[in-house]
Amino acid sequence: MSHEMIVRSFLRERRISYREIKSVEVYSKSMIPPLVTSILLTAAQLAIFFSLKGVDPINIIIEHYGRSILIIFNIFLITSLALAFARVKMATLKITLLRSDESLKLHYLPRSTCNRIVENVQASLQSYECKDGV
Repeated sequence: MSHEMIVRSFLRERRISYREIKSVEVYSKSMIPPLVTSILLTAAQLAIFFSLKGVDPINIIIEHYGRSILIIFNIFLITSLALAFARVKMATLKITLLRSDESLKLHYLPRSTCNRIVENVQASLQSYECKDGV
């Protein structure tokens, strides 16, 4: 199977005429869920390393495996923060068609791309309305 066949089978294009579009909406992604996760991870890390140090079995675990636990928590913490800042730049584009009950949703598109698509669609819809005299 050639490379072109594989690309065609996984990357199908759906073309939508501007006359079929009823509305276009952009929803931005929130950075709150990953930030809450990172705050909870930080609180768990602080609870493990400061309040539980007086208990002997936990003290032994922290002394021997403390670096590993710290590294694991920090990996999750850094990943959550990176996800939070990446989500700020992303958006969901929702296209509602005239003849369809379902809307087409495109998730995790760059916000600038969504804004450009909305501007192009609105300009095209206005030009179609001017031509039709509506």
